[in-house]
Amino acid sequence: VHEAEKYFYELTSETFKEAHIHAVSRAVIWSVELISNSDQWEQYSFKLNGIIEDAFLKKYPH
Repeated sequence: VHEAEKYFYELTSETFKEAHIHAVSRAVIWSVELISNSDQWEQYSFKLNGIIEDAFLKKYPH
């Protein structure tokens, strides 16, 4: 039973984390300038965008 509880906790934690990243990343698009002062930008992936925004919100809560 203990192993099942541990596995369930791991699954639900990962699912919650993914859902949180998904929700956070929908509001903001982070990108990187490819060459300085070139006006060429590349957007981060959807998942990475959510991770960046989540970290930003933890550092600068609204």
